Amino acid sequence: MVATERENSIDFAAAPVVWIHIADCANFAGIEYLSLRMLQAHPDLYIVLTGSHERAQSLAGQARILGLQMPFDGHAIDRFLRKFTPNYLLWAGGELHPPLLKMAAALGVEMLLIDAVSEGFSARKFRFLPNVKARALRWFSDFYAVDTQAAQQLARLGISASRIQLKGALQQSVLPPNLAKDLPENTPYADLATRPVWLAAAVSADEIETVLSAHRLVMRRAHRTLLILVAQQPEDSAKALRQCQSSGLNALLTSKAEGPDANTHVLVSEGEDPLDFWYHLASVCFLGQSLTPQGPTLDPYPAATLGCAILYGPSVSQFSDRYLRLAEAGAARQIRDSDTLAAAVGQISAPNVAAQMAFAAWQVTSDGAELTDAVIDRVLSHLDEIGV
Repeated sequence: MVATERENSIDFAAAPVVWIHIADCANFAGIEYLSLRMLQAHPDLYIVLTGSHERAQSLAGQARILGLQMPFDGHAIDRFLRKFTPNYLLWAGGELHPPLLKMAAALGVEMLLIDAVSEGFSARKFRFLPNVKARALRWFSDFYAVDTQAAQQLARLGISASRIQLKGALQQSVLPPNLAKDLPENTPYADLATRPVWLAAAVSADEIETVLSAHRLVMRRAHRTLLILVAQQPEDSAKALRQCQSSGLNALLTSKAEGPDANTHVLVSEGEDPLDFWYHLASVCFLGQSLTPQGPTLDPYPAATLGCAILYGPSVSQFSDRYLRLAEAGAARQIRDSDTLAAAVGQISAPNVAAQMAFAAWQVTSDGAELTDAVIDRVLSHLDEIGV
């Protein structure tokens, strides 16, 4: 473990610290949301993450979250524990490390095993010194199992049934946006509620023509439909405006104070408002940068939590697990080109279909909320009890 300048500038002994270990089999998206919720609830809290999940580094880039490699040998474990002085350990998934847990227990660290899945405690995982690993479980105060198989596996390792709680998976969601504008009556967008509106969010330069072609097809069936187009790069807004004009679409930049009127076909954002604001306005949303593999894709959960029915292309590798969850729940659909995009917008714009998809999205992003709230309450109550 190499200490960074950021770590050395923090007096961890004087601050509340929660240590979260993320096993390979853990629900990273749930841990991510749990971490951000805890930071939101406790403004002085620091979170130290260990584990090898590929997205852990992006989470560690958040303020008050540090991402570190797991210390394995005795001296490294001792340095880790004395440097960060964690007040609480949330061990997610399984794959225990007995020497580390023993040393943490000796220092009085409160421990809770969460998101326990059966593969984290399989016979294969415990074939090396199984008794030692099984005994390491006694240092946890309680166990939150994802399913019956995980609970049974823990019971076979000697954990009393009274200490195993069948809680399901942690909630996978995003923090609610802080929307300063909630469409008061005097905004230039207040009358959009009277028109069908769909959003193309963070569209790459190569996707602009596909989106505009789809909108022209949509308008053949529903001529009052308005497209809100938000380019990935602000400098592409002017390009989008020119393409609208050359194809006969009446477009307006968001800088125009009067706002769109009945004759406006496309509203082109100039990047002044966050995507959350536009998600709030549209019932159907195409998430850009997904038709061609050109780099990072958008997280679909912010749109889902704000009630959007989601459309996306085939290139969503960065958040493929989230897109798959939403698609399987009926909250999102994949499209391939302008024809399939136009057909999907036309179908989903029907209020009953959009409402069904929005409800499905809400179910996906709210599932596990009770467990996440319970873990947060437990951690914060312990910090209150010990006065940090």
